[in-house]
Amino acid sequence: MSAYIISFVNQKGGVTKTTSCAHLAKALARQNHRVLAIDMDHQANLSQLLGDTPPESVRITIYNALHVPQPGPLSSSISSTPDDHIDLCYGSLEMAG
Repeated sequence: MSAYIISFVNQKGGVTKTTSCAHLAKALARQNHRVLAIDMDHQANLSQLLGDTPPESVRITIYNALHVPQPGPLSSSISSTPDDHIDLCYGSLEMAG
């Protein structure tokens, strides 16, 4: 079994990073691939598109896995989504800092 990392990165806003990521995640899930979507944006739009919980209500987000001096394990920030093939690390407003 092999894994692939696909990243959508661009500093400029409004270039369809989030939309492309959400559509690709859904397309891969429809083909029975497992997907882990990690929302690194402080606006948490990917989390709103893929998740079933409002991002501001999620207690453990990607911020908790990255926050220094006490980062937590990435696995603790992974949440399930309504799609059985997609897991999500929710974004957080705290990422703006």
